[in-house]
Amino acid sequence: MRHAAHRILTASMLLVVASWFTVFAESRTPQELLERFRAMRTSVPPRILKFEITVKAQFENSARSPIHRTELEEYRTDGVQEALLSEYASRDPSGKIIREGRHAAYRLKEPDSYVSISSTPTSRPGGTYSTKKFLPYLGGKLSVGSRIDRQCFGDTIPVWEVLQSATQLRLEQQMESIEGFPCYVIDAITKHGHYRLWIDLEHGYQWRRVKVRKEGSDLLGGQPMDADLNQKDNAEMPYPMTAVKSYDLEISNVTVQQVEGTYLISGAKETSIETHVTGEKLTQVTDIRLSKATMNPDFEAMRAFVPDIPDGTKLRSLDSPNTYFVWENGRPEPVGPEPLVSVAAPGLDVAAWINCEPANLASFKGKVVVLAFWDSADESCTELVPFLNELLSRHQESNIEIVSIHSAGADIDALKQFISDQAIKFRVAVDKPATNKMYKGATFEKYTVRTVPSLYIIDGEGKIRYQDIALGAVEEALKGLLRQ
Repeated sequence: MRHAAHRILTASMLLVVASWFTVFAESRTPQELLERFRAMRTSVPPRILKFEITVKAQFENSARSPIHRTELEEYRTDGVQEALLSEYASRDPSGKIIREGRHAAYRLKEPDSYVSISSTPTSRPGGTYSTKKFLPYLGGKLSVGSRIDRQCFGDTIPVWEVLQSATQLRLEQQMESIEGFPCYVIDAITKHGHYRLWIDLEHGYQWRRVKVRKEGSDLLGGQPMDADLNQKDNAEMPYPMTAVKSYDLEISNVTVQQVEGTYLISGAKETSIETHVTGEKLTQVTDIRLSKATMNPDFEAMRAFVPDIPDGTKLRSLDSPNTYFVWENGRPEPVGPEPLVSVAAPGLDVAAWINCEPANLASFKGKVVVLAFWDSADESCTELVPFLNELLSRHQESNIEIVSIHSAGADIDALKQFISDQAIKFRVAVDKPATNKMYKGATFEKYTVRTVPSLYIIDGEGKIRYQDIALGAVEEALKGLLRQ
């Protein structure tokens, strides 16, 4: 009888637990849970987090050797500004160091800008600089968050933004236990892939497990996976950068630590598998451990967001890759665009001319052409239209033509209305679709334009003289070409 009563009691307890799991999961919608998840993740106090990271990379069907990478990472943020400082070393199977160095990235408030700097024992420091609030090719506002804080899972935006735009979003009716912790389970189909997250309600809505599956045209790193990357990119990347056939990610073995009332992820194992269309397969296993956390530090006293960059360091502009800065006295000083000489401009391959007669570059022989790539629906192009209108107005008597190529697939009637509303006087054409999905159109592809707006200046001989030039540098460049 005692054993029977015990079994009855145990069964009753299991029913209560099961009912509790079901009630808690049914009491919230997935949208409410996501908002709570986002709020908890974005309301963490100012902090400094130090991590110890190891990465083991294995390649199949490839001549590449396995890589073992160790990294010490320090992440600082006050909620607006960020700094990420890291030291790394990569070793081959014999233990020999094949690459080592330091990297620092800063997101600054005054001015609103981003700067990064890298150095190795055999190279001079160099880096990048940007003052754009939005960088389309990085999928939104640039962040330098730590591996755990940025929560991108192979994407360029936080996971809650990915899930908020899901085409299918479901909260499982029953909660699941991960290592004894009750978790909500969210399942989502998005343009970034298939996501499944286990969220621990008792410990700051941190995740206890994550699974991501990407394939086909799903976005990986802000680009469609089945898009081919050019050879220039391949040469600059340590891993294969051909089109990806499938991408699988799992985050497991998650531990959570409470520091001064805030729950932080203190450890995790991240396993990713990339299968490329060439047959190459990259498997990476990353172990991340939090070694120290400091909440509400005195950032001003430690000059936490003052970039430690030697004077004379050259920085490439992310806004206009053909423009450079030199770091002097704690700030970047522009050194202007570097002209390209004797590069023949590819022809235009557009679908339709909207507000003018059809034309081609040969029509403008002897004139300086400002060629602008843009998209009326892209927030980054807000300043472009008034800039080009004003530029055309100032140079009505000059030997200059302004031609704009709009991204493919635009609604022609809506674009005509936009042209009318904005009183656009410069030439507007809509591009044909590109064969490579990484580009917004066929002419975009010919000029390897991946971001908008992007401006090229072509001389009277039909040669590109300036590529992806910043708006503020156009006038000076035109004056120089018109004097020739």
